[in-house]
Order: sequence, then C-alpha cells, then structure tokens
Amino acid sequence: MSEASRKLDRLTEGLRLSVDIINDILQAPEVELDRMIGKGLAKLGEFTKSDRTYVFRIRDEHYIDNTHEWVADGVSPMREQLQEVPIEVAAYWWEAFDSGGVMYIPDVERLDDGRPEKRILQRQDIKSLLAVPMRSDGALSGFVGYDSVHENREFLPGEIDLIQTVANVISFALEKRDAARMSKLAKLDTLTRLPNRHHFDLSANRALVRSTRTGQYGAVLFLDIDNFKDVNDTYGHRRGDALLCAYAARIRDAIRSSDLAARYSGDEFVVLLEDLGDTPEAAGSLAAELAQRVVDTINRPVQLENGSEPLSLDIHSSMGITLFSGDDRHIADILDRADKAMYLAKNSTDFYKFG
Repeated sequence: MSEASRKLDRLTEGLRLSVDIINDILQAPEVELDRMIGKGLAKLGEFTKSDRTYVFRIRDEHYIDNTHEWVADGVSPMREQLQEVPIEVAAYWWEAFDSGGVMYIPDVERLDDGRPEKRILQRQDIKSLLAVPMRSDGALSGFVGYDSVHENREFLPGEIDLIQTVANVISFALEKRDAARMSKLAKLDTLTRLPNRHHFDLSANRALVRSTRTGQYGAVLFLDIDNFKDVNDTYGHRRGDALLCAYAARIRDAIRSSDLAARYSGDEFVVLLEDLGDTPEAAGSLAAELAQRVVDTINRPVQLENGSEPLSLDIHSSMGITLFSGDDRHIADILDRADKAMYLAKNSTDFYKFG
C-alpha cells in the first residue's frame, strides 16, 4: 500500500471516529456530558497515539483550568496540578489561536528559554504537543491539547482538521451546559437553593391561568420564622443562615411533589398549592391539611453547629393561607391577603389563619 493510501485510510478512520465522538457528546444528557467528553478524549488520544489529552477552559479571563483529561497507561495525570494557571503562561498560544491557527510544538526542548510555558511542559515530561482552540460565539474559550511524552509526534493536516471539529463541538456542549446551569441558578435562592421570588411569581401567575381553565382552586401559604431577628442578634448571621437552610429543607420535605416552595425574602417563605378541589370548602379543607403537615414538620427543635457544642433552637412559625381561583387576577393581591393572615396568626394562639 502506498504512503498516500495509508494516509487516506487513516483519515477515513479518523473521520468515522470523530463522527461517533461528536454524536455521543451532542446527544449526552447533562449528567453524562463530562463522561462523554472523557470518552472522546480517550478515543482521540489512542487514535493519534498521544499520551495525554485534555481540555483547558478560560475562567474569569485571568486563569485557565484543566477540566477534562485522559492519560495512557503509565503516564502521570496532571489535571489536579493544572488549576488556576495564569492565562499569561499561554500568551504565545493565544496569539496563534487569534490568527486562526493551532499551537504545534514538535520539540519542547527546542523552545526558546524565554517562553513562559517551557518549564511547565518540561515538568510534565512533554516532548511534543498539539493544542487546538475552542471558541464560544467567536471568542476563545479554551483549548484541547494532545501531549506526546514518550516520543516526538507529528500530525497530518487532515488529522488536525478533525481534531479541531471535535474541539468545536466540546466547546459548544460545555457552553450550552453552562448557560442551562446559569438559567437554573437565576431561578434559585443562592442560600437555601429553593426557588426565588421571581420564579415563584412566574409560577403563581401560570397557576392563576390554569385555575381559570380547570376550575380548580389553589392556595398560597405565607410563613416566616417567629423572632428570627433574635437568632441573628444572639448567635450571628452564619447560624441565622444555617437556620434558614434547615427551615427551607423542612418545608421542602413537608409539601407534595406537585407543590412549589420558595424563599420570598429574608425569613419569609411561600408555598404554592394547586388542584385543591373545585369548591372553596374542599380546597380549604385540603389546604388546611397540607398547612398542618408543614407546621408539624417545621415546628421542631433544630440542631446547628456551634463550635464544639451543638446549638439547639426551637422553631416556631406563623402562617397565613389564602385560596385563589380563576376569579383572581393578580398574584400580588393574593400574597397581600396571605401576608395579612400570617400576622393575624402571630397575634393569636393558632399556627395559621385563613385570609
């Protein structure tokens, strides 16, 4: 077989392999994405006879982190050691990437001693390497690298094109996951991990629309921790935050899977109940039953860290309940009624009041 035929066969094999890797990555659910990227790096590492393949991503415009890595048998992994690497270390690489090229170093030992990355590469026993850029919306977001530890390595131009295509897909998949996670975080309270006020308001407005369509009543529970300010003043905000987290977890445990609990502000929490019945009597009865379940779950002592001795705090809550139906138009009015009912409960011996 001629040299040209061997190169063609190799590129054909590389094309089939790249298509398989790309399909695996693009079809991977979020929880499997990292594993699929690792699997793809392993396949390409073996195909290119590399000893180490990896992904570096730019973070905060000042650092690069090694986020994914595959190593051949007998080769030392480097991922843990290559976190928060100053971006200036790869200054020459960014210049190459910006000009539309790749970074190919056929012999690390022959690099100029003034190159900032030379010592880092030598400490990893790298003899030669190839790095191809990853881009997000046209901007550089990192690179995918291929190290040769045992011997110097050359790449065919067609191989580099295939490697670049896979790098583009890895970048796209990671950026898509980042965007999904950011969107999710935008709906969550950063402390308790419950949905936040904005998410609750959107969900409650959708519930009003459904109530109009189905004729089913819903309800909003409005509750807070009695004398929460005293906890902050006496034990500090760190323990106050821990109490809020414990309180949120108890609310989440007490409600149905179809209900929505959210932190509304400070120590105020709200719960959205739907499909309670088609009459106010049936809805009120079920809402009271669910409210009592919440009260029974949260009004128990909670143990908080307090140095060597745990701190036990009694939790007492007050709750307001308001039913809503298709006749209601504004979630703000419903919340206002529930809030006022909660303060009625505070001034009574009852744990909750309807309003």
